[in-house]
Amino acid sequence: MKTEVLLIEKDGEELADAQEAWNEQREVESASGRMSKKELENQNAQELEALAIAQRIQEMVGKEKIVDKETKEYRSVEYGDIVILLRTAYGWAETFREVLASQGIPVYCTSRTGYFSALEIVTVLNYLKVCDNPLQDIPLMGVLRSPIVGCSSQELAELRIQYPKGMLYESVVEYVREQEGIFAENGDLSDTGEVPVGCGTREDEKLRKLRGFLNLLERVREMAAYTPVHELILFVLKETGYGNYARALPGGEQRYANLSMLVEKAMDYEKTSYRGLFNFVRYIEQLQAYEVDYGEVNLAGAGNTAVEIMTIHKSKGLEFPVVFVAGMGKQFNFQDMNARLLLHPELGMGVDAVIPEKRIIASSLNKQIVRRELLKESLGEELRVLYVAMTRAKEKLLLTGTVGKMEKLMVSLTRFLDEKEELLPLGVRMKAKNYWAFVLPALARHRAMEELLGEYGVLMKRQEGIYDDVSEFVVRKITAGEMTEKEVVLQAGNQMQEEVLRSWDAERVCDEAVKEKIEKRFSFVYPYEYLGEIPVKVSVSDLKKRSWHDERELEENISVSAEQKVEEEQEAPVPAFMAEKKEEYKGAARGTAYHRVMECLDYAEVESEEEIRVQVQRMLESQKMTEQEAECVRIRDIKRFVDSVLGQRMRKAAAEKMLYREQPFVIQRSAALLDDSWRGETILVQGIIDAYFVEGGEIVLVDYKTDRVGRGQEEKLVSLYRVQLEDYAQALERMTGMKVKEKVIYSFALQKGIWL
Repeated sequence: MKTEVLLIEKDGEELADAQEAWNEQREVESASGRMSKKELENQNAQELEALAIAQRIQEMVGKEKIVDKETKEYRSVEYGDIVILLRTAYGWAETFREVLASQGIPVYCTSRTGYFSALEIVTVLNYLKVCDNPLQDIPLMGVLRSPIVGCSSQELAELRIQYPKGMLYESVVEYVREQEGIFAENGDLSDTGEVPVGCGTREDEKLRKLRGFLNLLERVREMAAYTPVHELILFVLKETGYGNYARALPGGEQRYANLSMLVEKAMDYEKTSYRGLFNFVRYIEQLQAYEVDYGEVNLAGAGNTAVEIMTIHKSKGLEFPVVFVAGMGKQFNFQDMNARLLLHPELGMGVDAVIPEKRIIASSLNKQIVRRELLKESLGEELRVLYVAMTRAKEKLLLTGTVGKMEKLMVSLTRFLDEKEELLPLGVRMKAKNYWAFVLPALARHRAMEELLGEYGVLMKRQEGIYDDVSEFVVRKITAGEMTEKEVVLQAGNQMQEEVLRSWDAERVCDEAVKEKIEKRFSFVYPYEYLGEIPVKVSVSDLKKRSWHDERELEENISVSAEQKVEEEQEAPVPAFMAEKKEEYKGAARGTAYHRVMECLDYAEVESEEEIRVQVQRMLESQKMTEQEAECVRIRDIKRFVDSVLGQRMRKAAAEKMLYREQPFVIQRSAALLDDSWRGETILVQGIIDAYFVEGGEIVLVDYKTDRVGRGQEEKLVSLYRVQLEDYAQALERMTGMKVKEKVIYSFALQKGIWL
């Protein structure tokens, strides 16, 4: 593909009016001293060059062909194939990003600046400022003009003319109040007091937008009093739909990542000692005042779908299908060579000569030699950087940059037409002020320059054997008039397309086959959507609860035994204000406390209640139990268990080191246990086995229960925990390879074991 040289004229007569308009827009900023006249001119030139690149990109994408890296076949150019290289990102990358984005081109650049100036961030921050204090005209105007509300400049101007007094917010409120009164008198309001959508007039549509804005703003302001800032931002993005809108724009992934980063920054802010929307808005304002900028989010792989902007230094060692080397007309920075003291590693110092008699300071010969050497080295470095930039393109290279008056430039190139040598003279290279000073003199004798030089009355003398191949280069002159004409044609085309879409008859069927295909796709229902409801893993307790047919009925049928009531009545009385709290705690922690005692109980020291009490005290001192848990344990219950037939068998197994307690397990079961509609699917069931011991080469499974049941209600416990113990038994048999011969539930309330 041909290498293109795009010369963008910045001092032509066609550009004078545009520059004047740009300067008027920045008049306030320039008057405040933040942007000089020279800086304004540079900014205009950057925007002009960025617009030329944007239009060239739009001409290339989808039309011109390149070789695909993977398939080795020709395909159309995509945005992700294009890279714009800059000598420096500071002051350039942000301008290029804004201009390209305004042309609908997805663009990505790694920068330490530009976060707070990103359109999506400015819009959301303006909304937060309005939520904090709606009597701020500038943020409110930004929100009303944004897609969040969608008012046009014409609508807001008419509103302000109609209600000129007070702040803009007061004008909006007054307008909505009066228009609602008119609608109510005419009977146009709905039963809920809402303005109908699409009432037919522009005034009705404006009322609907402003009223919706005020209603949502009131809700958000009420929420701000008790809602964390990050949740407030997420709520605004969801209710206004701005999050989805930003994601649908060109470069949407980058924009959405910026909004996500704002949410993360709000979460980090909430971790500090400050709280609330007011303080967060002040915090952001302080960051902007002190020029603290995070830079846009660095999206890995963003360049696959967007034009990437990077510096030449960062591109070292990389290759890209299409490369724009931009900023060729940017002046080199030689300010360091104007210092009074110059240093060179070999030539030493160069200082000014002071002549007291004549009261002057002049540059010494030594300083001029040092300066010339430093200039030579600096220009050599710039040549090496240009070489790096020009060798990054794999398929197509485009050199772009602004130039002064084109006629003056063409005349200056005539001196190189008669040169016989291919190398540029050293004197020419030493006088270079920008990259064009290297490139254009080298191209002056090339046949690609013949047409451009001819426009200005410069005729080339044909020299055989020197730059005769025209196919290698294309040199183009771009003026502001050409770009304006393209922009007008583009905007006109967009407006025509918009009118076509607005007047489109959605009911008319243009292609019956396409209609059927669309209906088939949109009516498709994923048959396995229910699988998303099936949990991957559940606990035994969850499985138990799902197996209850009526948990409330079961609780009503299970009563507290008379014996247990007597024991509770015999406990030491407590004040009424403490009794409820203690009973509540015991109900929640009693089972945990008993299980902890049975887990840590030493069967070698259980001859008396006193020995068991000493063990419980040791558990308390070693922090295996809390004091409240220890109070829930009745030593008498533990002693009765130890003295029972089951307890004696476990004591014997403990002495033989065949007793195992608190054994975790995971087992696979049918999902139909949770829901009959999930037949054919499986889930993992996890749990902890209270205790089991080996007796005669077979296993006896034990499960402790502290449920408050009465005498004769053993079957209630069995029906409630049968599935659970079957899971335990199945898991044990798989883990140990031994058969489970007995399954026992020991009820501390009934003080007996129940064999299943």
